[in-house]
Amino acid sequence: MNNPIISATTAIVGLLTMHMIALTPVASSADSTGPQPAGSVSPDGKWEFRLAAPNEEQDSRGVFVIAKRGSQETSATLSEQASGSFADNARIVWAPNSKRFAFNYQPGLRDKAVQFFQLEGDEWRELDSPETDDAVTAPIERSMAAQRKKLKLSPKKIGRPIRDGCQVRRWIDPATALLYAFSHETFEIKNELQQVGDACLATLKLDPTGEWKIVRTRLLEGKRTEGLNKEEREEQAKMEKGSEE
Repeated sequence: MNNPIISATTAIVGLLTMHMIALTPVASSADSTGPQPAGSVSPDGKWEFRLAAPNEEQDSRGVFVIAKRGSQETSATLSEQASGSFADNARIVWAPNSKRFAFNYQPGLRDKAVQFFQLEGDEWRELDSPETDDAVTAPIERSMAAQRKKLKLSPKKIGRPIRDGCQVRRWIDPATALLYAFSHETFEIKNELQQVGDACLATLKLDPTGEWKIVRTRLLEGKRTEGLNKEEREEQAKMEKGSEE
C-alpha cells in the first residue's frame, strides 16, 4: 500500500524541481559581444569554430577551421600561426548576424593578430586586415614619439619590443567592429628600464563588399577615459579587470 505522506512529499519535490529548471537561465549562442572560446558556434547555429585534427598536409598541431555545424567539411582554414605555442589564446568573435567574424590569435610571444572573414554564399572569404593601417597605428606612434622625447631619446628610436598587435574586442553591429591596438617597448637608460607605449580603441566600419575604414580612434595611455563612448568605456573596464585582449 502506498504511504500518502511519502507520495505527497515526492509530488512536492517533483514540482519544485520542475520550477527550478524552468527558472534556470539558458546560455544563448547569440551572445557574441566578446571573444568566444575555441569550439564556439555562430549566433545562427550554422557554423562552428574548432581545431581540426592534423592530416597528411599538416603538422601534428592541426589548424583552426570554420565548418558547417555537424559537418567534417572545412569551409575556411584560419592562420596556421594560430595553432603554435599559444593556441590556447585563439578566440573567435562572431558578428551578430553570423555573416562575418574576427579571429584573434597570438602568433608569437610578443605579438597578437587578427583575421577578418565574410560569408559569401556558402564560402568564407578572408578580408584585408587593419593591423598596419595608418589610421590605427599613427595615433599610437605619435604618442610613443612624444614619450621618447620626454625621455630625451630620438622620437624615431626603436626600443626592445614588449608586445604589439591588435585584436577585435566586439562587434557593435553586423558592420561595425571595435578594435584594440597596442604597442609597447622598453629602453635602458642609466641602467634602468623605461617603458614607452600606448594603445587605442578603433571603430572599424565594413561595407557590403567587405571593404573597411577606420571611422574613430581613441588613445588609452594612462587609462584615460575622457572622450570614450559607451562601448569603449565598457571594453576598457573589461581590460582593466584582466579580461582577454
